[in-house]
Amino acid sequence: MNEKEFWHWLQPKLAEQFFIQRIENMVGAGVPDVHLCHRRTGKEVWLELKYAADWPVHDATPVFSKRGLRPEQISWISARSRAGMRILIVARVRRELFLVLGHHAAVFNEWGRDRLTQGCENAFKLPLNAEWNSTLNSAVLGPVYYI
Repeated sequence: MNEKEFWHWLQPKLAEQFFIQRIENMVGAGVPDVHLCHRRTGKEVWLELKYAADWPVHDATPVFSKRGLRPEQISWISARSRAGMRILIVARVRRELFLVLGHHAAVFNEWGRDRLTQGCENAFKLPLNAEWNSTLNSAVLGPVYYI
């Protein structure tokens, strides 16, 4: 699986509750991959998708260092997160899904398995067989859990 296949897996799971706009924009550097608008409430969230096929050998080794956020993405996400925009980095590693709040963009590429799983443990670490869609709904509609 790669990031494109990850999107093809994720998109149908979102379509029932969200209007979806996949961003294929080479003009606006740093713009996240997907814009969602909740069909009932109109609340919006941006998603940046990241995929890694496997965990690094050592827990502290960065998971997404080579395929992580580009400097333009870090800048775009960080600035808008500080302004109050809701942005999630949706990261999949093997069969686990992580929703990382955008204000972590500047350090996301440095996170190893230990930090990613520890930081998300009580908020948004989701096995793919879980009712993760309700957690995504909460991230868009409800309170934000900071990690």
